[in-house]
Amino acid sequence: MEKYDISKLTRDQLLIFLSNTKDSMVEYTRCCERVENCKRSIEENAKKSNTNVGGWIAALCVVVVLGIFIAIGIMRGETIIEGSSPNAPVLGPLIPFGIIGFILFIMVNVNVNIRKEARNNLQKYKAQLPDLQKKEDKSFDKFLTVIEPYDKFPGKYWYEYAPTKMFEFVDDKLAENWKEVVALYEEHLHRKKMEDNARQTLEEMKNQSNDIRDAKNAARFAAITGLAAALRR
Repeated sequence: MEKYDISKLTRDQLLIFLSNTKDSMVEYTRCCERVENCKRSIEENAKKSNTNVGGWIAALCVVVVLGIFIAIGIMRGETIIEGSSPNAPVLGPLIPFGIIGFILFIMVNVNVNIRKEARNNLQKYKAQLPDLQKKEDKSFDKFLTVIEPYDKFPGKYWYEYAPTKMFEFVDDKLAENWKEVVALYEEHLHRKKMEDNARQTLEEMKNQSNDIRDAKNAARFAAITGLAAALRR
C-alpha cells in the first residue's frame, strides 16, 4: 500500500484527509456511545430486576393476619358482651388496616411490574449488545483504514474533536499544511485550557468572596444583636 507523508500534503489533500478522518471518527464515537448506553441500561435493569418484593409481601401478610385476628376478637367480644350484630362494630377498627393493606398491595404490584419490565428490558439490551459491539469494531476498523495510508498522524489526535477542529482551520484557510494546522490546534488547546483554568479560578474567587461576605454579615448581625441586648439591660 502506498504511503503518504502527512507533512507533505497539499491544502486540498489535507482537507480530504481531515474530512474523511473526522467522519470516520464521528461514526466510531457514536458507536461507542451506543455501546456504553446499552451497557449502562443492562446494569440499571439488572439492579431493578433484583428488586426485593419479599419485604412488601411479608408486610402485607402481617397486616392481613393482624386484621383477621382483630376482627375475630372484636366480633367475639361484641357478641358475648352486648349480644349485638358482629358486623357493624368491626368496620371502624379495621379501616386503618384496610388502608394500610391496600397501600401495601399497590406497592407489591408496582414492584412486581418493575421487576417484570426490567427483566424484559434486560433481555432486550443483552440481545442488542453484541451487534452494537460489532458495529463499534467495524467503525474503528474503518477509521484505521482511513488513516493507514498516512504516516505521522499521532495517536494523541485519535478523538472526534481533533480532526473536526483541524478541518475547520484548513477549511477557513487559517492553515495551509499539516505543520500549520498542528500549531494552530495546539495553540487552541492551550488557550482553551487557560480559559478553563481562569474560569475555575474566577468561580473559586467568587465563592471565597461570598464566604467572606457571609462571615462579615454574620459578625455584623452578631454585633448588632449584642448591642441591642446590652441596651435592654
